[in-house]
Amino acid sequence: MRGLDKNARQAVHRWAEWRGGLATESHGDPQARTLQLTRTKGTNSHARVTFASSLRGFVGAMLRGDAGVAEEWEAILQAYDLDAIKDGIVFIPSTPGVRRGSLADCFGHRAIKRALRERGLKVARAEFANSSLGRLYDDRFLKNFRESIFGSPIDDGRLSIVWPTADVAMRMSRRLAVGAMTEEQGTAQMTGPRPDICAKFKPELKQRFCRYEPPADRRTLHHSKILCLYDDKDTLIGVLGGSHNCSGAAWGVSENEASVVMSFEAGVLIFCDKDEQRRVGLQKMLP
Repeated sequence: MRGLDKNARQAVHRWAEWRGGLATESHGDPQARTLQLTRTKGTNSHARVTFASSLRGFVGAMLRGDAGVAEEWEAILQAYDLDAIKDGIVFIPSTPGVRRGSLADCFGHRAIKRALRERGLKVARAEFANSSLGRLYDDRFLKNFRESIFGSPIDDGRLSIVWPTADVAMRMSRRLAVGAMTEEQGTAQMTGPRPDICAKFKPELKQRFCRYEPPADRRTLHHSKILCLYDDKDTLIGVLGGSHNCSGAAWGVSENEASVVMSFEAGVLIFCDKDEQRRVGLQKMLP
C-alpha cells in the first residue's frame, strides 16, 4: 500500500497485530513509504525461520532495485544446498525498514533473541567486539540489545563492549598505513570514544568498555565484529560474526512499538552448546 501518512500506517500496523495472521513492513523514502502486508496464517510468533529463507530474503531486499543482478544472485544461491546447513547455524540479517510483530523478530538483534528462544538458551554474559560505536549515550539501542540477549534491558554489567586501540591495530596488520589510523582519516574510533563523546556516557556505561591484548599470531583483530555468548557456567554457547557494528542503525531500535533498522548488515550465529568439537574450534579463533 502506498500514499498513507504516518498515522494511517501506524493504524494499519496495529490492526494487523490485532487481527493476527499478518506481518507488516514499511520501506522506502520517508515521504513516499510503501506498507507491505504479508500473510502468516498457519504460523505464529515462534514459527521457525531457516538459514536459506533468511539469506534469500536478505539478498532479495538488497537487490530489489536491480532485477538483473537479483536474478544472477538467485541462480548463485540455487547452486548451493542451503537447506543442508548444519543445525545451530543461523543467518542474522539487518535490512532497512520499520517492522512489527513476528516479522520484526527476523532482523537485527531481535533475530538473535528469536534464535536463542528457539534453541532454549539463556545467556548469562556477552562480549561484543567491534570497530565502530554509535550514539551509545542515547542508551535506547543498548537497552533493546540487552533485552534481546539477556531477556532484560537492565544494565547489570553482563555486556562488555570491546574495541582495539590504534597501536594494537597497527601491530596486528602489516598492510595498514600509519596515516590510516589518524583522526584526520576518520578512524578515531580505533582508540574508543573521543573524550567529548565519552563525557556524555553514563558512569555505568563507561565501565562496560574493555580492551584485550590479542595473541601475537593474530593479524586481523582490529576490524573484528564478533559477539560471544556465555551461559551461567561461563561456557561459550555461541559466536556471531558479521558486519554489524555497535549501533542502533545496524541492529535496530524500538520506536512506537516497532523495530526500526536503518542499514544492511549480515552475520552468522554459530551455536556450540550441543557440539563440544565446534566449541573448541570456535574458542581457538577467539582472543
